[in-house]
Amino acid sequence: MQITYAARDSDIDGHNIHAGEYLALWGSSLFGSSADLKGLLRSMAEKVHEEGHEFVTVYAGADLPAGQAEETAALFREVCPECEVTLIDGGQPVYYYLISADEHIPCSRLCGAVNTPCMNFILYYFHSFSAVFWQFADFSGPYGHFPSHGV
Repeated sequence: MQITYAARDSDIDGHNIHAGEYLALWGSSLFGSSADLKGLLRSMAEKVHEEGHEFVTVYAGADLPAGQAEETAALFREVCPECEVTLIDGGQPVYYYLISADEHIPCSRLCGAVNTPCMNFILYYFHSFSAVFWQFADFSGPYGHFPSHGV
C-alpha cells in the first residue's frame, strides 16, 4: 500500500482525481483519493482488518509533519487491535507512506512440519513497495538441511 499525492487533475479507472489530493494505492490498483488523509488511512486500516492481516509495517516518508507518523501507527493499532504494528522512519521522497500488511505463515505451510519448531531456517521479512521477499538461511547441523526437521 502506498500514499502519495496527485500532481494534477486526472481520471484513473473512472475515478476523478484532483490535484493536491492524497492518493492511496493498494497493490497495483487505485484504492481511493481524498483531501482527508486520516479518512483515507482509516479506510485502508479497515481493509487490513477485514483481510485478517497480523503484521503491519508503516514506512513514514520524508515529507510528513512531526508526529503524524505516530498518529498513523496508532490508527492502525486502534482499527486492527490483533495486528503487530511497526513504525519505521523510511525517509522516502514522494510517498508519504509505504505500508505493508502480512499474515503469519505457519511452518506447516512453508516446509510441511506439523507441531515441530523450525530449527533449520530463519524467515526474514523485507517489506518494500508492497512486495515481500523471502530469504532462507541454511543451518547445517545434526538436524540436516532445510526442509528436514530431523524427525
